[in-house]
Amino acid sequence: MTQNRRYDSRLDENLARAERLDASRGTPVPLSPEELRTTGRRVEAREPVSVEAWIRHRVVYEEPRLIQGVAVAWTTGAVLIRWSADGVERFTWVWASAVRRHSL
Repeated sequence: MTQNRRYDSRLDENLARAERLDASRGTPVPLSPEELRTTGRRVEAREPVSVEAWIRHRVVYEEPRLIQGVAVAWTTGAVLIRWSADGVERFTWVWASAVRRHSL
């Protein structure tokens, strides 16, 4: 049985395009456990607080992106943000100074 190289070529192109798209989305970079330990005692929110937060993303380099989310827990120096990207719910710890309440 012979292979149809035309379809192999299209498949390779589609896979490469999908890999480039995934790479451009980047990966959120949370605080490390060591950084988080220095921020104080964790407090859970009674109700989530609507916020905007700068979250670093590693693409090929790190890129800060302003996201809309909710604060679900915090310490003196850090905030746990719940946010959504591409339909996927994410949780990321960030420095408290990177967060501000969302003005309604």
